[in-house]
Amino acid sequence: MLAPFAEFFVRQGLIVPGNVAATAENIVASQSLFRAGFATDLVVFVIEVALAAVLNVLFRPVSRTLALVMAFARLAMVTILGLNLLNMFTALQLLTSPEYATAFEKGQLQALAFVFLNAQHFGYALGMVFFGLHLGVLGYLVYRSGFLPRILGILMVVSALG
Repeated sequence: MLAPFAEFFVRQGLIVPGNVAATAENIVASQSLFRAGFATDLVVFVIEVALAAVLNVLFRPVSRTLALVMAFARLAMVTILGLNLLNMFTALQLLTSPEYATAFEKGQLQALAFVFLNAQHFGYALGMVFFGLHLGVLGYLVYRSGFLPRILGILMVVSALG
């Protein structure tokens, strides 16, 4: 529930594709919401690290090597997405810090902030590649485990491919 709030409600609610000025106005007008999305992401990342550790322990008896691959893929995703938050933070700083307002024109600041928001979008997609790897390996481990329904593992592998 936390991750969809940050990604879909906050980012997709404030960022207007192709409209630099509207996006900048939305973020400036909703700074608290934008910051809440940022904080929510940080909480999600802590949970993700713990989940990677728990899943590693749970599936280690099935395959030690694959359990490690699965955990490291999830940790790679968290690392990428965590570093990617710097793009959002930079965009917010560009739009709200007075020191930038004196160095650039408003339109330039908005365009520069939009560059960082676009970089965040691509960084998120890169993180999802590692999530797909994690999900595929997890699905295989679920399938082989014998203590979870095999159909669940199959669905995870299919989801990882899509």
